[in-house]
Amino acid sequence: MQKLKLRIGPGENGQGEYKTFTQSFVKARMLRRAIEFQDEIEARHAEIAESGREPSPAEALKDVDDLVDFAVELFEGQFGPDDVWDGLETEQFSAELGRILSETVQAAMKGVQPDPNARKRRR
Repeated sequence: MQKLKLRIGPGENGQGEYKTFTQSFVKARMLRRAIEFQDEIEARHAEIAESGREPSPAEALKDVDDLVDFAVELFEGQFGPDDVWDGLETEQFSAELGRILSETVQAAMKGVQPDPNARKRRR
């Protein structure tokens, strides 16, 4: 199960009200998307590191836009991209969306244990 707490709308007090969104059924397709996304980011960051340059603003924006899109897709449209952009504080933005991404992968891999006898059977 995934959860994300966002501040939604101006609310009665003008500050917005917090709402916690939950997604109890995470499709296996999202595991695939999470792994692909992590792979893309790692490849892009390795390329940048090898070149000895800093990431461009466009590259940084692509990473965060992709994280937001992943969260919206994971929660099956319970909120939109603007709700994420406006509902998370700057300090928690990367941490919260990164948590969702890594928890998606970790939850799927939780029950996967390497079989120590697998090599023996292949021979």
